[in-house]
Amino acid sequence: MVFNGTRIQLQLSSAGSASDLTMVANSFGNLSTSTWYFVEWWHDSVNNVAGLSVNGTSNTTSYSSGVFDSTADFAIGTNFVTSGADFWTGSIDEVFFFKGMPTSGERAAFYNSGSGFAYPWTTPSAGNTTYI
Repeated sequence: MVFNGTRIQLQLSSAGSASDLTMVANSFGNLSTSTWYFVEWWHDSVNNVAGLSVNGTSNTTSYSSGVFDSTADFAIGTNFVTSGADFWTGSIDEVFFFKGMPTSGERAAFYNSGSGFAYPWTTPSAGNTTYI
């Protein structure tokens, strides 16, 4: 996930060398400086959907190529495919991963109009996601 100059951008790769999918958070629009944003992305391999959301405003698209399974480095805040270009110059906080696909209700609870959960957080009452 990188910043392309005005918007959050997600890149997914099934081979690890080039992006099969580049997704831009166009539904949300341009970001402003000195503002915190709740950003989430997901890949639902069961329903073949990739999503990118900023403050609860989502873009989704079909994606069935899979995600590269590797022991290579994982990067947030830089375009690792292009040798560390497009560095994020702001702060990144509260990064977490899920084993499983959170429901739309769970994802909405994490943001909750800016008053969502912070670590350590309690599990939303609905859903069957394992939180790691």
